[in-house]
Amino acid sequence: MLVGLLIIAVINADVAFFQKSPTVVFQECCIVGSAAIASSFLLGLNRKAKKRDIIRVALVAFLVFFTFHLLTEFCGGNRIQKPYLMQYFSLLICIWAIPMFILAIQIKDFSIHKHEQTSAQQIVCIAAEMIIFGIIHATPVFIIQNKRGYPYKHVINSTYGMALYYCLAHLLLQTGGFWSRTRV
Repeated sequence: MLVGLLIIAVINADVAFFQKSPTVVFQECCIVGSAAIASSFLLGLNRKAKKRDIIRVALVAFLVFFTFHLLTEFCGGNRIQKPYLMQYFSLLICIWAIPMFILAIQIKDFSIHKHEQTSAQQIVCIAAEMIIFGIIHATPVFIIQNKRGYPYKHVINSTYGMALYYCLAHLLLQTGGFWSRTRV
């Protein structure tokens, strides 16, 4: 997905806001990256992962989400009126989601490394993680769009959409075996 965003960013080269407010863009990237750190830590602590593994995953998540937000900015994805090429962003999400969905169907990993819990308790725990994961990752959208002065209805719709997207992403990452393999 980052490679696809990089291609769109190079083609669009939407640097107007960055040139006007580079500090704001850097702060926004840090907010998005911090959300990734927070979700990694909460997920790792909830699953009783080793601190070293939690820190490793949190740092990688910070770098990925920091870069993701920066590329999204250069693509023009943080504007209300999105450039034409940002329509391909939905295609990038589908390119990511389809293999994840297939893996989720094949692997069906509902274990969260708490062997003392029943299957039903693990599913409830995963559902709670989905909600928390969604809220944590939707919060930067709310903060950034409010700070940029977007219309309230747009901010709310974007925030809810992002929360649902990250709830689904967490479920696909869990059932596809990603969280088990990263030891978080």
